[in-house]
Amino acid sequence: MLISLCLLSMSSCGSHGRRHDDGPRKRTILVYMAGDNNLTSYVSSNINSMMYGLTKSISRNNDLVAYVDRPGQTPVLLHITESGKDTLMVFPNDYSAHSVTLTQAIDKTIELFPAESYGLVMWSHGTGWVPSATHLYIDSYKLLMQERKAPMTRAFGLDMEPDVEWMDLDAMVEGIPAGVFDFILFDACYMSSIEVLYELRGKANWFIGSEIEILVLGFPYAEIMEDLFHSDYLSVCQKYYGYYDIQSGEARTAGVALVDASKLDNLASAFRAVTESATVDAADLWQYDLQYVDRFRHKILFDLKDLAVNLEPSAEALEQFEKALDECVVFRKNTPYSVGVIKLETYSGLNAFVPLAEYEGHINGYFYQTGWNQAVNLLKYGE
Repeated sequence: MLISLCLLSMSSCGSHGRRHDDGPRKRTILVYMAGDNNLTSYVSSNINSMMYGLTKSISRNNDLVAYVDRPGQTPVLLHITESGKDTLMVFPNDYSAHSVTLTQAIDKTIELFPAESYGLVMWSHGTGWVPSATHLYIDSYKLLMQERKAPMTRAFGLDMEPDVEWMDLDAMVEGIPAGVFDFILFDACYMSSIEVLYELRGKANWFIGSEIEILVLGFPYAEIMEDLFHSDYLSVCQKYYGYYDIQSGEARTAGVALVDASKLDNLASAFRAVTESATVDAADLWQYDLQYVDRFRHKILFDLKDLAVNLEPSAEALEQFEKALDECVVFRKNTPYSVGVIKLETYSGLNAFVPLAEYEGHINGYFYQTGWNQAVNLLKYGE
C-alpha cells in the first residue's frame, strides 16, 4: 500500500526552489539519509559539508536533494544549495527502511527536479547483502549498531523507530528504479559487495563504495560535491582515500572502489569458470584462512579475489577472472588496516560471502537464492 505524502506549497521552496518551467538541469543528486539511528548526530554535519562543497555555478546548473529521517522527527525532503536548505516535502513518520519510501523519495525528486542525469547517495548503517533475519546469528551485539564499540562506523538502512528494521537487499532492488541513475554512492560500510552490486547492476552505470567499514564521518562531501556533479568519480575515490590515509591509528581506515556496472556480468562469467575448475570446495574453507573484512563474531564478508585464489582453480580461469576483475573495478585503494585491527593483505574492491560448512542452516540458504550465486554456482544444492 502506498504511503501518502504531504507536499508543501511550491512557494515554500523560496529562491532556492526548482520550477517546472525552465527545463531540465544537467544533474540532480538525491542523498537518501536513513538516520533514524545513532548516526543522527552526523546528519547535520554531513549536510553542512555538502553545502560547503557547493558553489553558485554548481547550483545554477544542478540540484542537490536530501531525504532525511531522524529519531523522533518527521522525515523531510530538502533542497540544498551553497547558501541554505529548504523543506520541499514532509513524509509520514514511517520507516526509511521501506522500499516504498525509497521509491517515493526518488520519484518526487525526479518530478520536482527534472535533469539530464541523476545520481544517488545511500547514507546509513548496513551489512552488505546479508539479510536482517540472520543478524542475530552473525553477531547480535555489533549488529545493533547502537552499542557499537569505537571507532564508530557506519555499516544500510537501520531504522530504530518505532521498531528496529533494516532495508534488505531485495527491498533496495525494489525501491530503486532501473535505468535512472548514472551513479550510486554508498556512504555505508561493506556495500561494495559483489552480491549487492550484481543485484543492482541495472540500477546505475557506476558504483562507488567500500568493501570494508566506513568511519562515521563518512565521505568528505565538501571536497567531492563538484566531482559528483561533473562525473569525476575517480577523483571522488581518490579524495575519499586521501582524506583518511593521512589520519593515524584507527582513524586511518579507508577502502574504496569504483565499479563499472556494465562489466559485472562478465565478472560473473569469469568467476563461474573459477568455481567450475576449483579444486577446493567453498564449504571446506575456514574463515580465518581467508581475507575477512568484517568484525562480526561469525565472519561473513571476505575479499572476492582472495576467495577466488583459495578455491584453487585452474591457472587459466584465475587469470581470466583477474582480468575481468580489473576491467570491472576500475579503481581500488585501501589503507593497510581497517579500524586498526584487520590487516588488509588482499583488497579487490569487492567483498563476497563464502558459504562455509558452519553456516549451513543459518545463512547459506539465503545465499543460495541470491542472483550472484545463481550466476556463479558457488553453493550447490540438490546435485
